[in-house]
Amino acid sequence: MKRRRTDRMSLTDMAEAAMRDAIAGVIEDHRRRRMPLSVWKDGRVAFIQPDEALAELNASKRYRVRSRHKKS
Repeated sequence: MKRRRTDRMSLTDMAEAAMRDAIAGVIEDHRRRRMPLSVWKDGRVAFIQPDEALAELNASKRYRVRSRHKKS
């Protein structure tokens, strides 16, 4: 987990950051294995590619998660 400044973050913010880091780890694992992710979208299960999931995660809130792989 990445170290963040905790003196300015509430417990809720720290929990949210930890959850987002965990989600980013799952996305990265699926990217490495070249496997789609199963997500719940519009009341149905949908399969999306890890790059699409990372883009949705980054667009969702104030915390940004960087991909750990280099673009080719």
